[in-house]
Amino acid sequence: MASTSHHHAGVQQEYVFREPHHPAHVLCGLNQMRESGSLTDTTIHVKKSHFQCHRAILACNSPYFQAMFTNDFLEKVKGIVTLEGMNPVIVAQIIEFSYTSQLTINTSNAQELLEAASHLQYQSIVKACCLFLKKHLNPSTCLGIKHLAETYSCTDLLAAASKYCRENFIVVSRQEDFLKLSAKELADYISSNELKVEKEEIILKVCMKWCEFSHDRAKAFHEVLEKVRLVYIKPSVLLGYLSDPIIKDHSQNGKQILAAISMQQQLQNKTHLESCSPIPRPSTYAEVMAVVSGYGKNYSSVRDVVYYDPGNDKWATLAQLPHSTSNFAVAVLQGQIYVTGGKVSRTITSSTWVLDPAKNAWSKGSELNGARQQHGSTATVSGKMFVVGGENESGMDWTVEEYTKLQKKWTVITSLQQAVVDPAVVSIKEKIYVVGGSTEMHMAYEHIQCFNTAGNNWHIIKHISIPSCHFPAVANGNKIYLMSGFGKQGIKVYDVEHNTMLPPVPMCNSERHLFAASSVQGKIVVTGGMDNYQSLSSTEVYNPDSNEWKLGAPMPKALRAHNCGVVCKLYLGPPFDGDDS
Repeated sequence: MASTSHHHAGVQQEYVFREPHHPAHVLCGLNQMRESGSLTDTTIHVKKSHFQCHRAILACNSPYFQAMFTNDFLEKVKGIVTLEGMNPVIVAQIIEFSYTSQLTINTSNAQELLEAASHLQYQSIVKACCLFLKKHLNPSTCLGIKHLAETYSCTDLLAAASKYCRENFIVVSRQEDFLKLSAKELADYISSNELKVEKEEIILKVCMKWCEFSHDRAKAFHEVLEKVRLVYIKPSVLLGYLSDPIIKDHSQNGKQILAAISMQQQLQNKTHLESCSPIPRPSTYAEVMAVVSGYGKNYSSVRDVVYYDPGNDKWATLAQLPHSTSNFAVAVLQGQIYVTGGKVSRTITSSTWVLDPAKNAWSKGSELNGARQQHGSTATVSGKMFVVGGENESGMDWTVEEYTKLQKKWTVITSLQQAVVDPAVVSIKEKIYVVGGSTEMHMAYEHIQCFNTAGNNWHIIKHISIPSCHFPAVANGNKIYLMSGFGKQGIKVYDVEHNTMLPPVPMCNSERHLFAASSVQGKIVVTGGMDNYQSLSSTEVYNPDSNEWKLGAPMPKALRAHNCGVVCKLYLGPPFDGDDS
């Protein structure tokens, strides 16, 4: 008699045999049996199509079928399952998947597959369909996919489709599905603060078109109008709509337009948003250059904060800095302007002041770990702000401090490779570039110190010669513009992505130093500064695409403001723009 095991020195010897292809072989055999009708024990009826199957296979794939075949349902007794309202082609694909683990998903079947798989509780198919649909969202399908995701509680797909709808509002509004939205669905859609439009009046125009699509919509249109931020539409545009039958013939609609015009009249003498609710959508804000403080014609420190809008070539004012401060650094973090350190009444300070442009008000921020002046500051895309170098009461400050709004405190995270005062500091993605500056011996530091905030490491960029100090550097895209010279080749351009110097570009037409510079709306703006010991008010704008400078509107007053230019976003439209043309 053969023995299946052997003993050696009292130890049983075993060998576990596994055939990796066995499951696939069994499934293949079962599928062949299904196709030939061999040993099948249930039939799926979908409209006029019939599919013979094995209950055990379906039950293993689907909790829906498992419950049906293991409990006392009629389908268990009769051996017949009727699926109402489904496409037999789609059901055939799901049955095929049950036996083969393979399924072809495409733009033609993905939505129907998701719907059927959700009903039949094939979660792996649901997940696969969601991933496919997320990758293939487009203006004509996104609303339908969003509705499908809501119906079947596909949270990730719903979030992706909703985001796509918000970010592509204008092109989505031209689709047939948009015109079929109910009043509630449209109101929910346009209520989002993240709707991407340049002007609020675009939303009103789109909603009017939706209302015109069916004559019975005007009665409920007030539900939609409530979600349009009418106060941010030009008064002349609102007045024009008062004669439209949709507004004129339905009092509730007309009242909302008139209420918005009345609110605009109350806001006429204001310039900011503290009295408004709801606030404008972020996409309607404009990128502007803010210049914080500086020195006027008589070398006196000024507390003025002004901003320049290149799109309209206009200057305007914000709230003054709370205290007369010099030698500070300024940066923008998540839309707010931070002024750190500096000197107040001959004393170096560790204070931080924060300007919220929407409220046009300053507030006290978290103190730095140590007082410093003549330092640099910048913020990265991940929402972190840094102060770098400068000097304190004891001498050169080597440290770098980090701040996040979440932690609400400053933390010393590293030290410079070379301590410098008055460096130009910019950030691109997660890297900080500390450009030049002066050493303890009052010599210009000729290199760029680069700190990778993600990897927490430094490297020195030595192939760029920086012969002077006290000049701005501007990050524009993946390039850093070193604005240290004059004339036709006055600006050095460093391509950080390829770690190489590009051909120099011309500096602005007016010779100046100790000026403010920023990259705004894709252009580089230079303003203020000093020439022949005189403060300047002139503004020049450089277009990197055309390699040309043009004159911009002058500042409200002459100012020399080294390193005091930052970029932030402000709402400049109705009713604050004073332009009703």
